[in-house]
Amino acid sequence: MMLDELGNLGDFVGGLAVVVTLIYLALQIRRNTSTTRVQTVQHLLTSDTASADLMISGPLPEILAKQAAGERLTPSEVSAYTLYMRGRVTEAWQVFYQRQNGMIEDKVAAALLGRFEFFAGAPLFRAVWQHKLKVGFPPEFQDYIESRILDNSRQAVAPPETSTV
Repeated sequence: MMLDELGNLGDFVGGLAVVVTLIYLALQIRRNTSTTRVQTVQHLLTSDTASADLMISGPLPEILAKQAAGERLTPSEVSAYTLYMRGRVTEAWQVFYQRQNGMIEDKVAAALLGRFEFFAGAPLFRAVWQHKLKVGFPPEFQDYIESRILDNSRQAVAPPETSTV
């Protein structure tokens, strides 16, 4: 009888150890997920800051001022704007993708995408998106850009080189 009791006690202790281990692993996974989300947001904010620094130090302020004044942009200015916005669109796609996959919260994604929407609301962006930037992004992101940003003012847009804005 003594061996049976010890065997039962061993089974009980072993089962208890399995439960404790599972609880510990669940807590570790939750903590790791939280850390990953924080790191993801930190990366996105660092990228956003670098883009803002580039914008301030490069030709973009002058380009935006000319655009706002209704002045015609040179082809090199349109190219500079296109390259800058390609980076911004890629950042927006990262946020969109990471939100879809649960890596960042909806409210964080909305804030980050709101920054992008500010720049993407310009008429020049619409032209550049249609003629140069749209290619290379997945259809669900293209739909997001077009329904969220471009639907507000759908117009026929001239290619950027001939645009008067």
